[in-house]
Amino acid sequence: APQYSSELFRVFSNEYGFTHITSSPGYPQANGEADRAAATVKRLWKVGEEKLQALTAYGATPLECGYSPSQLLKGRQLRTTIPQFPASLHLRWPNIKGFRRPEERAKEKQRCNYNKCHRARPKQPLQPGQNIWLLREKKYGAVVQCAETPRSYIIHTDEGQIRRNHEHLQTVHNPDIQTLPLTGGGTHTHTHTHTPQHFTPVHV
Repeated sequence: APQYSSELFRVFSNEYGFTHITSSPGYPQANGEADRAAATVKRLWKVGEEKLQALTAYGATPLECGYSPSQLLKGRQLRTTIPQFPASLHLRWPNIKGFRRPEERAKEKQRCNYNKCHRARPKQPLQPGQNIWLLREKKYGAVVQCAETPRSYIIHTDEGQIRRNHEHLQTVHNPDIQTLPLTGGGTHTHTHTHTPQHFTPVHV
């Protein structure tokens, strides 16, 4: 969105010390963690009539790591309608270093299970000037450079430069494609004669 690419937002991110990472257009899977969190809250609000109590119960429920979201965010447990010891409500920050290690192992296990279930395998990185076929736009283009985010590339087309995820790009080796030099180096496709055979892309 343009509000997140403005100079004002860049200054805001620098002042508060966070890095703004965007996902490739047309690839919402790259932002799956945020979408999953939004879906969880919507499901809670749909089931429960009291929205505040639903959020409080979710924030006080321990995760797989043993800590609840409120403990990770605020350093203490929330007071709910369930009886609990007063000492559990005192401020006590969890061991962040001890938390990150099992959290990373859990995420690595999830990644391996997902790749095994979907038979995903790593793709070969694309090189600047390499001819590609845009699966969504159904036209040729050429790689200009890698984007700042993983598996994302800046692509040159007849209509200008766009950013796409590797999932939507197919390499082509067609001698009928004519290429012209790019302004910033490399080549881009000028004409095309046919559509390459579609394949099922795989992605890690």
